[in-house]
Amino acid sequence: MGKPRRTFSEEFKRDAVARIAASGESLSQTARSLGIQPNLLQLWRSKLSVAAQTSASKAESVEEENRRLRREIAGLREDREILKKAAVSSTGQRNSSVNVAAGVRYDKVFLGRVLSFTAMRLRSR
Repeated sequence: MGKPRRTFSEEFKRDAVARIAASGESLSQTARSLGIQPNLLQLWRSKLSVAAQTSASKAESVEEENRRLRREIAGLREDREILKKAAVSSTGQRNSSVNVAAGVRYDKVFLGRVLSFTAMRLRSR
């Protein structure tokens, strides 16, 4: 049977890849000093760089989505304020009659002829 397969922790892999950049040694020299094959160290470096790029692109997309949602919220708040102002200014412009019975207010909105007939009936009393 062959040698048992060695496993390396994620921390060891990150340190080995960081050692390449920090020491200025070549990849093969660093691999030899760590007692591993150069192609294994190269594989770790490529996987870690892909992971770093993926996390950076995810962070960018989250930030972009946050900016988009903040713009959308600002627009919705502006719309809400406009509608509030329109509702306040239009309450006095409707044709209505108020009925108060037993302390409860009942608003009635009249349209067209119904309003004129009701107005005539109220005047005749």
